[in-house]
Amino acid sequence: SWEDVYGLTRYEFLENHHLKLKAMGVASFDGSYSIEEDQMTVTLSILGQNETHSYAFRMEDNRFFLNQTEFVRKS
Repeated sequence: SWEDVYGLTRYEFLENHHLKLKAMGVASFDGSYSIEEDQMTVTLSILGQNETHSYAFRMEDNRFFLNQTEFVRKS
């Protein structure tokens, strides 16, 4: 799992491009992701509706970035 440096958002990347997103330690969302070159596309199920977002994606050692938000490895 990966958490932003502020501790607000945690992504857990699972098999078959599935993910779980935990926001602010209370809300949890299931979804999926794909990576193509330097873009990550995330689709989340929020209140029964699918929402899709695309981000600039970059990996550096034990960190990755979605747009300018830094995430660090937690487990």
